[in-house]
Amino acid sequence: TTVLHVVVNVEPTGAALGPTTVLVRTQRRTLACPSDRSAMILRFLVTCPPYKALYYEPRIAVSNLTVPINYRPPSERGKGIPLTPNVYNADPSIPLYMNWYKVSRETAQFKQCKGAATVHECQCSGISETSPDPHSTDCMRVVETTLFSQYFVPRFFVRTSRNTESSPLQSIYHLRDVNGRKDWCTNATGFELSQCGDSDSIESFGLDPLKHDAILFVGEGLYHFEVSVQDKVSFCELKTHLVIFVLEPPLSTRNESITISVTAISMLLIAFVAYLAYFSCNRASQTEHDFNVGSAGLTSGHG
Repeated sequence: TTVLHVVVNVEPTGAALGPTTVLVRTQRRTLACPSDRSAMILRFLVTCPPYKALYYEPRIAVSNLTVPINYRPPSERGKGIPLTPNVYNADPSIPLYMNWYKVSRETAQFKQCKGAATVHECQCSGISETSPDPHSTDCMRVVETTLFSQYFVPRFFVRTSRNTESSPLQSIYHLRDVNGRKDWCTNATGFELSQCGDSDSIESFGLDPLKHDAILFVGEGLYHFEVSVQDKVSFCELKTHLVIFVLEPPLSTRNESITISVTAISMLLIAFVAYLAYFSCNRASQTEHDFNVGSAGLTSGHG
């Protein structure tokens, strides 16, 4: 009789549970084989294949932008109060971008430029200048741009083999801004657009690439997203990063009110000055006319 002992050691990895099938075929045993040697111990290592990866494919025919030196994205407190520790396109010899408040100065942290006196002393390479890795933001100089009014639909691919073969992503993915920005939303089914820019649950909302779900921006400047997805086949949690710079935002409510007020006051001043000029000219003409009439009367009286 062949005795088969299967010992499965299961260690939690954080991956979601899912069904799978394992087929075990034993070797032929004989009665002459001692029973203590007829046991088999099978150990299953459940992990992601090293070649499987998620990556973002940049759009074709879009303009890139050089990030302002020592740039930091806006925070929920306002455009001029950055709070993220990440510094982009860092140069230690130049003051930080929008470094007006103490809370902004205290939160900035250099990485590759830590301890450096100039940008030439930073530990940057050519690849890191365009890399979306949040651990190399000091070196990030060139990023992709999009317009505020555009629906931004990112394209992601999954590398499925060792020879760099890839296929379009077909699973629901989630976004999280590494700088804590929440002034964005999506047009995906089920999301209430009236909460756009005000919803704390946006990071847990899934976007479907098969439905071409888009990202809608409420703010401006740099967005640095962490993209995560759970592969349907291997149950691997794949991650990548995406950096986009939003241009040409509309005027804020405050700026719009200021613009309207300044325009109205300017028009009133122009009208008032025009009235004064007209009144002055009219008065001068009337005075000259009265003077001429008076002169003519005096002349005829003497005659």
